[in-house]
Amino acid sequence: MDDPLPEDTGEVWRAYVEAKRDADAALRASGLDWTIIRPGRLTDDPATGHVSNLVNGDVPVAEAVRAAV
Repeated sequence: MDDPLPEDTGEVWRAYVEAKRDADAALRASGLDWTIIRPGRLTDDPATGHVSNLVNGDVPVAEAVRAAV
């Protein structure tokens, strides 16, 4: 979300990303304790039954399946 958006990014997604980017920057500068949650990509792959939690550090963007376990 901190990377520049492609020129063909839709208007609604662009507005969301820009607002989230500004809010995240304000939170980082606030002096408060914080955790920033970012959206990941949803796929239609079968469920795996596994959940991965990464805490304290940079978390790579990952995909998540929509299927129920």
